[in-house]
Amino acid sequence: MSRASALNPFRFGVVVDGPFFTDRTTEKAELKQALNSANHIVLISPRRYGKSSLALNVARSTKRPLIYMNLQSATSVTDFANQLLKEVLKAYKFENIRRHLAGLRGSPAFETDMATGAISVYFRPIGKESTSSLEDVFTLIEKLATAKKRPIVILDEFQEAASIDAQLFKKLRSVMQMQQNINYVFIGSEESMMEQIFNSKKSPFYHFGLLMRLARIPKSDFESFVAGGLQDISKHAALIARDIVAFTESHPYYTQLLSYKCFEFLRNTDYDVDTLPLVCSSIVAEQDNNYEKLWNQLNKNQQGILVSLALGAANIQPAKNSTYYSSLKALVKKGLVVKLESYILEDPFFKLWIEKSRR
Repeated sequence: MSRASALNPFRFGVVVDGPFFTDRTTEKAELKQALNSANHIVLISPRRYGKSSLALNVARSTKRPLIYMNLQSATSVTDFANQLLKEVLKAYKFENIRRHLAGLRGSPAFETDMATGAISVYFRPIGKESTSSLEDVFTLIEKLATAKKRPIVILDEFQEAASIDAQLFKKLRSVMQMQQNINYVFIGSEESMMEQIFNSKKSPFYHFGLLMRLARIPKSDFESFVAGGLQDISKHAALIARDIVAFTESHPYYTQLLSYKCFEFLRNTDYDVDTLPLVCSSIVAEQDNNYEKLWNQLNKNQQGILVSLALGAANIQPAKNSTYYSSLKALVKKGLVVKLESYILEDPFFKLWIEKSRR
């Protein structure tokens, strides 16, 4: 196979499966074991760590009914109910659930696509917003569940339920706590909010599921994955993989992005010591406008912290009542800074952009 026609094995920014999925062997085994129990799972990590891909990959491997919804797409309780019901219809044949639909409140409407024959059901908004339709959909899922065919319900960005309706957590808990044959997987990237939802004694969802934190992929594992993907394009695959993972500090999204760009670059050019710097610089140039807009949205204290981190400051331990601490926490909340062994910039290309701006 020529380099020009080789399939790029790296994919980023979307839910991935199959050969595009970086093999998180330990996490997959842990999640699968949890799904084989009667417990619910809470999966937390910063954005773009591959939580959704992991959960969907494991859930699909069980061959059980799967219902997935990202709460970021819901604009209201009724919209939440409509989208969730649509996913239920994907998981179960309409003929098998027709009799259960008659008991739904909220005046459900039925439509048939004349071209495909597909049937859709949705709730018409009537008067004041109510959670009754949404509660009915969750109850419907329980009615469809059996001990042998327990559905898996994945609710992505679960913390967004609070922005849909302030009382939604209480309503959902009152329904879910009575259900026996469903595994819920609650995914969230707002770590502090997810902590509050599942670890605060005042929260309706206090200790409602097994807590799993998704970390960055171990460097040796990621290097092997990247090298395997690059071996058809370069005889220096292992060396390039090592440099890529070192630059991205094993961040799942940025590692996939840089690997993809390197693969494309190497289709027509042999590897040399300038390859990675050239590719990184091209990515920074592509994002220049976005990074400039982002930079201008920050105050001077926040900008100063990012500069110090980009230029190598480490082991920062600010006093909790200091302006520095509040600015650092704001950057963490924005997802611009993460704490691993120490505080670092989440986006290595933004870090490079800052470095270049200081030269």
